[in-house]
Amino acid sequence: MTYIGIDISKNFYVAAAIVKGKSRVQKFPNTPGGHKSLVRWAENRAKRVKEEELAFVMEATSRYHLECALFLQGKGLRVRIVNPRFVHDFRRAMRYENKTDITDAEVLARFGEVRRPAEWQPPSEEIVRLRDLVRRREDLVGMIQQERNRLSVPNLSSHLRESLEQVLEFLTGKLADVERQIREVVFGDAELSRQVELAESIPWMGFWTAVVVLALGGYQNCALLCGNWRG
Repeated sequence: MTYIGIDISKNFYVAAAIVKGKSRVQKFPNTPGGHKSLVRWAENRAKRVKEEELAFVMEATSRYHLECALFLQGKGLRVRIVNPRFVHDFRRAMRYENKTDITDAEVLARFGEVRRPAEWQPPSEEIVRLRDLVRRREDLVGMIQQERNRLSVPNLSSHLRESLEQVLEFLTGKLADVERQIREVVFGDAELSRQVELAESIPWMGFWTAVVVLALGGYQNCALLCGNWRG
């Protein structure tokens, strides 16, 4: 099996494959087109060593890995999402001193080869619905902040101020509705409710942060982050 380490950020990611003991690295945009290019690149690397199976290894550190992971799994490829703490310890043991996007991807590839982490499972239907609602909430929060910023501009005309206030009232109502739906989804499902409560046990994680972590990362990501904090 060929392990592909992927170090993901918001706009791009770096993939590394270890082929015959040597690292092969490529950068891709974190977009559907980038995911397709990643698959082609990884399959070409595997063919060179006559290896049919691929496994993609990512850290459970943020929301940015999820779309890529879902795309890869939708193509029938194996995905491993791993605890950052374990990767950190592995990096130290392997004596990787420089920390860059490239070395991070290489460490993940070698971590996969050595540790053989379990295969990642996709989110449930409840998580998918929660994720859509969470994203809508984030959009509304951003739009509300924009309108508030416009209202803070001095010397606004009365007509413009009235228009902004009307839009702000409308958006605030929509936000309240979405937040109500999110609570219904969370507290209407025993496992979702339990996972949110577990995440909230971390001191810096409030309800909405816990919901975002769960919605965008699924049960496994939530469990990994909680386990990482508890050490």
